[in-house]
Amino acid sequence: FMEILAVYDLTKSYRAAAGLAGCSHHTVARLVAERDTADVPTPPREKRPMLIDEYLPTECPLTALETPGVEI
Repeated sequence: FMEILAVYDLTKSYRAAAGLAGCSHHTVARLVAERDTADVPTPPREKRPMLIDEYLPTECPLTALETPGVEI
């Protein structure tokens, strides 16, 4: 976060800072607003469900190696 804020301090532009930092200008704006109001950074968001979730494997293939009686 500190790098994004440092880039913003140099450029004074959300979009320019986002381009240099490799993130969204919305992210830059949120971090600058949090810094300016001295709030604690927001916690990471929970993973949202996706339509493809039901087609993704439920367990990692490597866990089968550790499961007794399972042959690959």
